[in-house]
Amino acid sequence: MFKVIAKQGKARRGEFLTLHGAVQTPVFMNVATQGAIKGALSGADLLDAGCQTALANTYHLHIRPGDELIKSLGGLHRFMAWDGPILTDSGGFQIFSLSGLRKITEEGVSFQSHVDGRRIFMSPEDSIRIQLNLGADIIMAFDECIAIPSPRDYVHQSCDRTYRWLLRCKDTAEQTKQGDGSSARFSKQGDGSPAYKMLETKQGDGSSAYKMLKTDSGFPEKAEEPSPCLDCGFPGKAEEPSPCLGQAEEPSPCLGSPCLVNLFGINQGAVFADIRVSHMKRIAELGLAGYAIGGLAVGETVQEMYDTVETVEEHMPADRPRYLMGVGTPQNIVEAVARGIDFFDCVLPARNGRHGKLYTSEGSINILNERYRDDAGPVDPLCVCHVCRTYSRAYIRHLFKAGEMLAMRLAVLHNLHYYNTLMSRIRCAIETGVFDKLRASFVG
Repeated sequence: MFKVIAKQGKARRGEFLTLHGAVQTPVFMNVATQGAIKGALSGADLLDAGCQTALANTYHLHIRPGDELIKSLGGLHRFMAWDGPILTDSGGFQIFSLSGLRKITEEGVSFQSHVDGRRIFMSPEDSIRIQLNLGADIIMAFDECIAIPSPRDYVHQSCDRTYRWLLRCKDTAEQTKQGDGSSARFSKQGDGSPAYKMLETKQGDGSSAYKMLKTDSGFPEKAEEPSPCLDCGFPGKAEEPSPCLGQAEEPSPCLGSPCLVNLFGINQGAVFADIRVSHMKRIAELGLAGYAIGGLAVGETVQEMYDTVETVEEHMPADRPRYLMGVGTPQNIVEAVARGIDFFDCVLPARNGRHGKLYTSEGSINILNERYRDDAGPVDPLCVCHVCRTYSRAYIRHLFKAGEMLAMRLAVLHNLHYYNTLMSRIRCAIETGVFDKLRASFVG
């Protein structure tokens, strides 16, 4: 499911296969908490911004409109018109944020809905069932996100409980099977064959890239045309293969079971190194599809975050993807990649964009500043996104000052393009052996 294609130091260039396509790593997952990016972006906009993977939230979608409703309408992919991979957070962080409205026990968490005030109980089993109802490609284990600072004794007890919750999550994910062994969330054809097929194409360096194909009748009779390279965008042709994809081969046998549930475990422990290591060693033994470092960016210093990542990474399985949850700034991402992290998510590009903070190749700018009132230039002269190719800084500033909704939309679209382009630059730098140079020269 996951393979490392290239390395430079601890930085890794990899590929993670899901039912909705291959994820090229390192990757930034664009946060669609309630099935949409805040800022009025659609699934088509995400493609334009270079998004590979969307992240949605179990807690919010369970509260509204309800996971059972989404399941009845064909799952979250169809509901939000997004064909790419989706990761669902377990809801643990959101419940953590409701500190005055929730109660944690061994059985689970009782909390008050932020929407209508009703009392809700969520157990580890409930969290997994909700995520399966949503039809996510990657599901996260239910955990407690611990506040920093917290007493050492409480952190130790919480990690023990999170581990027990993880065992229950794993059991629930494995038991949610049909009588024929297939998962309840993935369909099969009438003849029992999978509804999905992997198309393998060769890269210029001889490595393979994969694309998930789906047909109404089962496996396709002939391969589709190669899609553009995810990193450089070179448009391959079926009769004249591009340097990136090479000649498309005949569809290969399906890699992995279509019914496999990609469950990621979450490491906790606040900033106590020994507790972090002990917890990571325990969950690493469970053979999960991937592992995340949680409970950071919640009050610790940046150096404490980096130190924690370095400490935990040494004990994370090398053949599984590593996910740093809720992080972060562009500089945080570059530094975490240098420490061996593959997956990222953060609300910053969308949230900051909605308030006029835009990321550029020369650092961030506040488009609301007076200096941009008559600036006819693009947000970033080196950016090729639709916003920078079409609109001036002066126009976007005017939209913000006038209170136009288009201002937020354009700002968020640009910021997401910036983040996804940054990840593409990182992947190419690792492959070509110049990541250290990119890291040293990067403007955060």
